[in-house]
Amino acid sequence: GGGKRLFLANSFVVVAVNSFFFISGFWKIKANWKKLFALFWETALYILAINLVFIVTGIEKLSVASIFKIAREMLMCLNQYWFMAAYFIVYLLAPYINKLIDCLDETERIHFFILLMVVNTLFGFLFGIGGLGEGHTAIQGIYLYILGRLCAEENEKIRKIISRKYLLLKLQDR
Repeated sequence: GGGKRLFLANSFVVVAVNSFFFISGFWKIKANWKKLFALFWETALYILAINLVFIVTGIEKLSVASIFKIAREMLMCLNQYWFMAAYFIVYLLAPYINKLIDCLDETERIHFFILLMVVNTLFGFLFGIGGLGEGHTAIQGIYLYILGRLCAEENEKIRKIISRKYLLLKLQDR
């Protein structure tokens, strides 16, 4: 019934948010306070729009209490929408994460990548320790941002390996 549909819909949303964190790490967040506050207000405006649709369709009644509720939701969007709160936390930590990863040599990046995968998989998903395996947390956002950064650092090497193998296959076809 409804629970299965909600689970299915949530699965797609969580994948999209997790992909967003990974892509943000891959392309490296560059701190820009104007963009961060614009994102906050954009989220608040979506909350306003959604609530206005509820009022217009009769799902919610217009009253002084509903106006205060909408205003509170708009101001508290970080508290109500986990992905926004997680993104703000990742955004604030990103400059430091970037510096950390930039300081690692290739071997350390590979070891760090493997360690993160093992910790997240074993402690998070298999044993459920410390909220690591939950997809709805800033910890998961940080984890995926770091994985994206690590993959971006190895991207050029991966491209060279793939192009070399492709070139070898082309030469063998002749």
